[in-house]
Amino acid sequence: MNEIEDVLKLDRIICLSGIRRCGKSTLMFQLIDRLIKSNIEPKRIVYAKADDLPGRTDSLHDIVNVYHEITGIDPNKAFFFFDEIHFMENWHLQLKFYIDAKFKGKFIVSGSSKTLLYKDASESLVGRIRFIKIFPLTFGEFVKFSDSSINTDTNNSASAISAESIDEIKNAHTKSQSVFPLCVSVSPCEDNKTNFPVR
Repeated sequence: MNEIEDVLKLDRIICLSGIRRCGKSTLMFQLIDRLIKSNIEPKRIVYAKADDLPGRTDSLHDIVNVYHEITGIDPNKAFFFFDEIHFMENWHLQLKFYIDAKFKGKFIVSGSSKTLLYKDASESLVGRIRFIKIFPLTFGEFVKFSDSSINTDTNNSASAISAESIDEIKNAHTKSQSVFPLCVSVSPCEDNKTNFPVR
């Protein structure tokens, strides 16, 4: 999160890349929350899920214009979050237009298709976009995320994990069968045939 906030101070697009359900959207919402808590007016923040837009618009320009029409706020003072942006046609060229026009608003985007993201941005957005890779939970993060009371402070050489604690960690990990945030936070089904509903 600190890395993202540092890049926000630069004139660069931030792109969170990673496989689906690894926490990109969650990071976006956390960043939005931090912006609001730092006294950024909520009306200056726009979030759009590119793979679920009404009418499946592919135009960033339309979204920026509609935002201005509805709020009356200069888009140059706004933060635009576009989740799964690779679903937008020519997304990289549309972002390039704003960068070339010296647009002062901030674009924070995400995408699941790493190959497509890098391929699209490799020429038109060189030096203008910062890719931040998002990974599934580490084992330590898994333990913390699952609300365990187990001490995972690896910096404390005096702390030790008992055999019972190791069994507790192992059982929790086996039951969840996942290192994805949403899956860890949802209880398994009783029959244990399938842990989580498929959507």
